[in-house]
Amino acid sequence: MSSDRLKKQIDFLIEIDKIKNIFRQTDLMDGSRRENDAEHSWHLAMMTILLSEYANEKIDVLKTIKMVLIHDLVEIDAGDTFCYDEKGYEDKEEREKRAADRIFNILEEDQAKELRRLWDEFEAMDTPEAKFANAVDRMQPMIHNYVNKGGSWIRHDVEKEQIVERARPIEEGAEELGKYIDKLIENSLKKGYIAQEKHSEDYKAYVDGSYLNGNVGYGAVILNDSDVVEEIYGRVTRPDYINSRQVGGEIMAVINTLKWCGKKGLDKISIYYDFENLEKWATGRYKTNNKMTKSYKSYIDNCNIDIKWYKVDSHTGVKWNDRADELAKKGANIKDIEDVSKDPFIEELENAVDLLIDKLVDWGYEVNYKGIYNGNCAKLQVLKDIEKIGHINIYNTKNKHLKPYYGEIKDEDEKNKLSEIIDRELEELK
Repeated sequence: MSSDRLKKQIDFLIEIDKIKNIFRQTDLMDGSRRENDAEHSWHLAMMTILLSEYANEKIDVLKTIKMVLIHDLVEIDAGDTFCYDEKGYEDKEEREKRAADRIFNILEEDQAKELRRLWDEFEAMDTPEAKFANAVDRMQPMIHNYVNKGGSWIRHDVEKEQIVERARPIEEGAEELGKYIDKLIENSLKKGYIAQEKHSEDYKAYVDGSYLNGNVGYGAVILNDSDVVEEIYGRVTRPDYINSRQVGGEIMAVINTLKWCGKKGLDKISIYYDFENLEKWATGRYKTNNKMTKSYKSYIDNCNIDIKWYKVDSHTGVKWNDRADELAKKGANIKDIEDVSKDPFIEELENAVDLLIDKLVDWGYEVNYKGIYNGNCAKLQVLKDIEKIGHINIYNTKNKHLKPYYGEIKDEDEKNKLSEIIDRELEELK
């Protein structure tokens, strides 16, 4: 056996170790964190060993185990695509085929072809082994969601019809397992593990921003069917938003609309806007490259509200868009708001937060900037792989110069890691 062959095999084993860092939307059964692809694949292998007797046709168990162990290796390059994400599925096949070409070809030709053949067979779902492998692949996260009381179903507002459709191919590989999952879905619905429809699809909001005489305002009109149920407006006080003029107002109009939805228990809303970047930043089609847009994108990602976006042309006689514009101007004209932008401590704090967000993002964290509290404290919500880690408070006063507090971070390892990053950066700014 050549040393070159062994080197390629070792290189492949090193490469696929990356699968341990590919996190799925499914939570572990105890709900403590999200499951990674390696854990998922191992679980499918165990399910194949234990449940193969329920296959509709006799299967080659070893072949099926190989199939489930390699089926998600392509996600090292292609990433995990949530199974209920319709938009993500539009280019899933292309991304994963490109990944398969690269990853399996790390090996010598004979092994590369064997693994690629198994992967293609799994995707085609034509053989008894592939049908059974797909059955357990679909079944496993459903068991997780049942045991952890809704998990990703609740988090993503997945409806019963979507779950039933996702489960349908299970019976093609193992009819008995399909019947088991049908009962599990019904029990999940009864127990409230599947999000109930909140009938908020008829709510819509028109949003706008305004820049007048150095002030920035935001406005929104919220309707249910054709009836106005709320009008929101105000003046923007955050310096970074003010510096962005009307754009800052547009973003604040969306954020305050979503806050209103949260208070009313709404899970869906249609947002009508005339500034197209609002949707493109929110959906990731445009890169967020400053603190304001990163904070906006983070808020959208974590608000748990399903948004449908609709572009309208500005100043073309659209009644409610014109009303949102009027409200934004009204907000910009509010006079009795403290102008924090002239406070040097606030200005220094905002600049520090800007730097910290960039650094934390570089380290793989997601940061939701909550704003300035009590005129002296910036609050940052820190997340990793969508899991909330906690809040960090950074004070900036005469006696507490850029002083961070980590008391709301419960995980000691994360607290130490964040402290090391943030303390070093703040010390350099002092």
